[in-house]
Amino acid sequence: MKTMIPKNYPALNIENIRNIRGHKYYKLCRAYDKIPESPGVYIWRYWPDIPSLDSKKFLDFIGNLQKKFPHQVDKLKNTKMNVTVCRTPFGDEDEKKILGIKNEKKQKKILNLLDKDEDTKQAFAHTLELIISSCPPIYIGKANNIRSRLINHFENKTDLVNTIESAGIDKNHIYISYIEDYFNDDDVTTVIEEIHQRLTNPAYTKRYG
Repeated sequence: MKTMIPKNYPALNIENIRNIRGHKYYKLCRAYDKIPESPGVYIWRYWPDIPSLDSKKFLDFIGNLQKKFPHQVDKLKNTKMNVTVCRTPFGDEDEKKILGIKNEKKQKKILNLLDKDEDTKQAFAHTLELIISSCPPIYIGKANNIRSRLINHFENKTDLVNTIESAGIDKNHIYISYIEDYFNDDDVTTVIEEIHQRLTNPAYTKRYG
């Protein structure tokens, strides 16, 4: 049987990229019995929804993205100095920047999109969400029982949820996914967790592995 070759390989789109973000925090809280009890690695993501295509609200969303998106803070210390390094995916809170971009010509290009028709603004909203999907997760952990461990987080038996709340992050925008342990080997799962952590540097993971 001859295989049909598509004319074009498809680009990323909003439907297939949302598959990686996982399940809503509150959905898992309400129906935790559907979470697997198997061992594995779990990933928390901050993935805010764009609330409106209204130009002002859209711009406010972009500003909040810069201010609220979880950032990684590392402290480097020796006998001579104490340095704090802060990595911010969308730049700092400088109001003169848009998504970390300071070049006025480039800023104008972005701002012009917000004054276009609804289809253009919707296309930009989807593109921005595709960009958000590339941001680091906020937390990666592992567990011998994913359901039990997530319930511990939900019930504030760890400090993760308190950390999220203290940062002013709306838990409606938190998503959780997980990778089940197909190897039945805790050491292998620990290695997978650590590799994922080192690759993505999640903001609220305090130590690797």
